[in-house]
Amino acid sequence: MAANLAGELRLHGFRTRHFTSLDLLINFLATGQAAALLIDATTLDDPTYPAVRDRLVATRTPIMVMDESDSMDHRLRAVSAGGTDFLQRPFSLAVLAHLLRSRLTVSSRPEGTTVLLIDTSGTLVQCAAMLQEAGQALHAVTDADAALQYLKSQRPGLLLVDGDSTHPTAGELLLALRQYPGAYGIPALVLTRGDKRRFDDLASAAGIEGVVGLPVASRDLLGIVGARMRRAASLQESWRYLARRDPVTGLASEGHFREELRQAVAIAREGAQRATLLHLEGHSGQEVSNRTMTLAVARVLQRHIPPPGLCAALSENAFAAIIYSRDETTLESIKRELVADLAAARPLAGRPCPPIDARIGTTLLGQGIGSVADALSRARESARIATGTADEVVQTARASADDSPAALDPAWQAELTSAVAEGRFRLVYQPIASLTGQPTALYEVFVRMLDAEQNDILPQEFLPAAKRLGFARHIDRWVVGRAMEVLQEQRHRREQPVLFIKLFPETVETPSFVAWLADRLRRMDVDPKRLVFQLTQRSAARQLTEARSLIRSLRELGCGLALEHYRMDGESEPLLGKLEADYVKLSAELSRGIMQDRALQQEVQSITGEARAHGARPIAALVQDAASLSSLWAAGVEYIQGYFMQEPVDVFGAEELQEHE
Repeated sequence: MAANLAGELRLHGFRTRHFTSLDLLINFLATGQAAALLIDATTLDDPTYPAVRDRLVATRTPIMVMDESDSMDHRLRAVSAGGTDFLQRPFSLAVLAHLLRSRLTVSSRPEGTTVLLIDTSGTLVQCAAMLQEAGQALHAVTDADAALQYLKSQRPGLLLVDGDSTHPTAGELLLALRQYPGAYGIPALVLTRGDKRRFDDLASAAGIEGVVGLPVASRDLLGIVGARMRRAASLQESWRYLARRDPVTGLASEGHFREELRQAVAIAREGAQRATLLHLEGHSGQEVSNRTMTLAVARVLQRHIPPPGLCAALSENAFAAIIYSRDETTLESIKRELVADLAAARPLAGRPCPPIDARIGTTLLGQGIGSVADALSRARESARIATGTADEVVQTARASADDSPAALDPAWQAELTSAVAEGRFRLVYQPIASLTGQPTALYEVFVRMLDAEQNDILPQEFLPAAKRLGFARHIDRWVVGRAMEVLQEQRHRREQPVLFIKLFPETVETPSFVAWLADRLRRMDVDPKRLVFQLTQRSAARQLTEARSLIRSLRELGCGLALEHYRMDGESEPLLGKLEADYVKLSAELSRGIMQDRALQQEVQSITGEARAHGARPIAALVQDAASLSSLWAAGVEYIQGYFMQEPVDVFGAEELQEHE
């Protein structure tokens, strides 16, 4: 557990050492100093622990105690052992990292924080001298106006107020200063030679942290001032954190998340920015506590949702995330990574965590979304429709015998029916570039559905409903038909494009598709070599008989074949041999981090070698930066595709075509 936590904290930017016995820790402390100690509660009973505690308490080193139980007895035991913080296992590494940063920052803050001393009667000169001689930064004023002006330009760490002043009194002065927003949260100490009890009634209203009787020893005054400032700094840090973060998971608090989502919806509705809302439902087949489930999903979301995205827990097993991307390839890659990471059952803060099955849905924030409730409802419905565990969207919602498709999803039923009838779709294209200088213009085709106002609806939003309601085959035929029209329109170009088109599993198992395609090719006089149809590796493996039949027919027509989302597994090599693909598109996960990950480099080399052995050309998908190109090239990749080159656009539209030529 210690090694695991140390490694995790290094990823958060901390320097760590871990020890399996207190003797080793004592040897380390004899020659070095720890900024903080994270210790398991079972170690507190070791007879050598008091020596460790005394050394760390003397240097004000935070001691964070981990324990299985959250009972008051266990908490009191930790306090008796010098514990400054208590962590019940399992806990969020993000919360621990924040706690460490705040502790280390607060412990160093008082030395550089100024005390504002307000001495309206001139009786605190000696106190000011004592603090300055001890090295405490201090700014002294002699009237209320000067105090207010200082607060407007600076934020002191503490107010020291003359309690014996009569005009104004200390209570009147503090009440007036508290009316200025800049004075919120600043602790105040009153110094007096009189009866301290006269300030009791004012303590709450005026924000008095304490009353110190004069005269006071220099050491005592410095200790009181330092303790108050450290506590105030710690509380302010906690307030800032808790205003935006959940203290258990480290994710955004639900209130903060909903406010951010409200702003994202409003901005997207105006067309200024397009974001995606992701909804995740987690379930485990094993007995697991709600806390463990929540922390496990939170950890995975924190790891995979790219900044400046925001995640929140909505309930014990429901989560949401705002992702500032509209690229369906990126979104599908994030979904696959989330599902794979949750299923991997990685230890959680030293405790075993069972695999978690995730159902993930997404909805694009745009003009069709009117409110936060609308966005959450559509994303939640999308999660119920699709599990997100396969490379393609897999149907999971099951209707009862008397439920019609329209009754299950009337809004999408009506929208899709009218879109198909009116042809309210459009195509965009992303180039596939050759790393070997081949001149062929390759493009992958992506479909967008248009709403009534001609705004785009992205595939991850409407395709799950299209599959569920039986529109997949209709959309495939519209896409193929429109792609052939584009090829027909581009005959005049010196370099005619080759279009890669995805096919739904429903189309793969439909025998009439080939006859329809043959008729279209004949009537439109389109060169079939300009069409490459894409099947996912998983879909082809699951529908092997239908896939082989379709591919034979497509080859007879002269069309090409690409296998996409391809990774090495037990089925991969025989699958390539059985299907005779022209291209192999690597899974997007293989392009990420390939420069640093030797295992990924070896897997890509294996795939490219296997592809060439079967006469197929390898393509790397989701290439996002130039740094990955050298590793992909060295691994044998011939083509690349991704936002590094260009996002999907209508390159064959009138304006875009003029720009490209």
